[in-house]
Amino acid sequence: MSDEYVYESPDGGLTIYKRKIGDDPSNRELVKLDDLVKEEINKQENFLEWQDILDAAKHNPILQSAIDRVKIVYHLTKDNNNAE
Repeated sequence: MSDEYVYESPDGGLTIYKRKIGDDPSNRELVKLDDLVKEEINKQENFLEWQDILDAAKHNPILQSAIDRVKIVYHLTKDNNNAE
């Protein structure tokens, strides 16, 4: 069989996959990922990473101290931005 492909999109064109005709649907290749989808994936990955960081800080006082400093800077910046 030649290299003819089937193109599929489970979300109306935001994400497009291709696979060879006759191949199993699980054997597909990502062709296009919309910027909004990329942004959402990035948010989810960041959220999961912060969960890991917070879990690790429970047993790492240096990491916990760094997180505490980040929280202070965040709140000061947030409060300062709201005052303007």
